[in-house]
Amino acid sequence: MLRITCLLAALLLLVATDGLAGHKAKHRGSDQDRARSAVEQGEAMPLSAILARVRQSHPGKLLDAKLARRGNALIYAIKLRGTDNRIKLVQVDARSGRILSVRQGGN
Repeated sequence: MLRITCLLAALLLLVATDGLAGHKAKHRGSDQDRARSAVEQGEAMPLSAILARVRQSHPGKLLDAKLARRGNALIYAIKLRGTDNRIKLVQVDARSGRILSVRQGGN
């Protein structure tokens, strides 16, 4: 009887925590949804416009792009493989399109 009680308690705990995780994930939204919302609200330029600006001074192949909030500002973090085959990490103000920093990475 004690074994069945423990199994039931463990099952209830598992169901409860899975439900909470699903609830949090639903309300968090995807990165793409948050980026689309920021563009629609005028808080950020579209990624295509940002990439056009970045590629003027830093040509290369796009490896990754993320939109993150830093304080009150939205920042695009762009990862490129430059024409010299080196990785570049470019941070861009999402509202203005101004390049904030460029860091060189490894291969």
